[in-house]
Amino acid sequence: MKQVDENQTKVDAILVAFVLCGYLYSGYYTMLFLLTYDFFVRLYVSPVLSPLYALSRLCVKTLKLTRKDIEAEAKTFADNIVLTVLIFILASEFWQEHIVSISLVLVLVFWKVVEATKSICVGCKLFQLLRRHNIEIVSL
Repeated sequence: MKQVDENQTKVDAILVAFVLCGYLYSGYYTMLFLLTYDFFVRLYVSPVLSPLYALSRLCVKTLKLTRKDIEAEAKTFADNIVLTVLIFILASEFWQEHIVSISLVLVLVFWKVVEATKSICVGCKLFQLLRRHNIEIVSL
């Protein structure tokens, strides 16, 4: 079973929240495209090509945080949900539904702040709930 470092996922959550807050402050769509690219590349190409993944990995090494392994399957499911929400945010911006996009961004910021500060991954909890009820996720 594949494992990921929980400290790195927390740092990554903080970075994602910062980029989303930067978007809320500035309104630059480029930040949304960067996040969408980041999650797409991380999930479907290689994490090595993901800028935020590389930066979070560098932060963990620089801060010399001890590795805490957690299950990667739930985090991958959660990252797929984030990618889907980012695509909805971009689509709502494209159709000039600013209230919808801002609402989704705020939900995502809240989700990432809770993940970084309280170690509660909403997507992971949903994954565990589905698994507990014998619902297998084949594709997202």
